[in-house]
Amino acid sequence: MAWRNRVEVSYAALRVNVAAVRQAAGGRRVIAVAKADAYGLGLERCARIYHSAGVAALAVAAIGEADRVRRVAPDARIILLGSPLPEERPAAVASAYETCCSTLEEVDEFAHLAHPRAPHPVHVNVDTGMGRFGALPADAEHLVRGVLAAPTLRLAGISTHYPMATDPALAQQQEGEFAALLARLPPLPADCWIHQANSEGVLLRPPGPTNAVRV
Repeated sequence: MAWRNRVEVSYAALRVNVAAVRQAAGGRRVIAVAKADAYGLGLERCARIYHSAGVAALAVAAIGEADRVRRVAPDARIILLGSPLPEERPAAVASAYETCCSTLEEVDEFAHLAHPRAPHPVHVNVDTGMGRFGALPADAEHLVRGVLAAPTLRLAGISTHYPMATDPALAQQQEGEFAALLARLPPLPADCWIHQANSEGVLLRPPGPTNAVRV
């Protein structure tokens, strides 16, 4: 069967887009989300382009995607947005993929698998209204404190996510809950990334206390 439609992708335009996003981010680090085969644009090709264009990290959903990124951008920081399955956790630690956690069970398991000489980098996910993943703010506080207390873990980030950055009332409520959580926490490592904004959020919402964006 002959296909009559096709999509042409300008990979040069992706480099221009990265530059535009970095400018819009206003000095915050840019995490390029490349899950789902870079949204159909080709994971390996896009990972190379985003990494060479200067993004701070590449984010994917699953460990198989992380492995593909590692092969083409071996020195890139790679964040697993989706929590690895229990049987995948040893490989995530061995590969030093930065792992997003939403439960104390996950934090405890990664703390058990990692070693103090190579603390495993963890991002604590906070659910301020997305409803898809993350711990509620009260529980997230305990998760952050647990990561900080574990000698085998490193707090690499704290994150939340807009379900609809175009809804000002909802976005403001989320920002308030996230800021209130951050205010209750003990001093964080200087290299801990605080990230909230997705693509719409970068363009529409104030930066607040964040120092990184996910686009």
